[in-house]
Amino acid sequence: MMLTYLAVLAALVIGIQAGARGRSDYDPYIPQGEVYTGPCEGGYKTYNRRDCADSYRELIRENAYPGLSMQQYTWQCDHMYQWLSHAANKTGGGARFTTVQTNWLRELLDHLIESLQSTVKRSAHGFPLGLRKEYRLATDPERTYFHDAINKLKTDLLPGPFGTTNKYDTLASFHHGTVAVGAHGGPGFLPWHRIYLLMYEIALKQKIPAVSLLYWDSTIEQ
Repeated sequence: MMLTYLAVLAALVIGIQAGARGRSDYDPYIPQGEVYTGPCEGGYKTYNRRDCADSYRELIRENAYPGLSMQQYTWQCDHMYQWLSHAANKTGGGARFTTVQTNWLRELLDHLIESLQSTVKRSAHGFPLGLRKEYRLATDPERTYFHDAINKLKTDLLPGPFGTTNKYDTLASFHHGTVAVGAHGGPGFLPWHRIYLLMYEIALKQKIPAVSLLYWDSTIEQ
């Protein structure tokens, strides 16, 4: 298990470095017919909103994500389109991180690695452990901490490759960009995302130490 995590940590470091170098091998990993050259700064490509329904039908044919309604999928796809058309352009979609963005991501990863080597128990990142609750089961103060920490990340500005961005969108692009290709559709999915969520949790706790990472259980609506 530890070797798996070390391998994922190494992959994250390589991914951060690749993003900093400006590699742009993102396009081959977007399904055909789901890209367009819209009004995006730097010529960056995003999903086309009209393809949401078409890609959902393809998922159904492949029996992928059973139980996911078309309404849920198109809502998510539409919001992804909007984010890619605006926030992602300023971060390069993870393909062109600036030195400042790269250094901040490395700081999060270094913090995690240092904490894993620590003798302090019951803490994976050096902050007090929080109980990860389903969003609707959290208390009002817990949700307020969560919202405030996210907003603080959103207002903590960083220079992006195409303009001013922020720490929250940088983390989001690190998950979506070319650096995360190996994190999806293979054996690295679970360990990669476990470490990624710890990096996200560290970023949140740097703003509000008492915050807990909340999640959304979409099966409640099904």
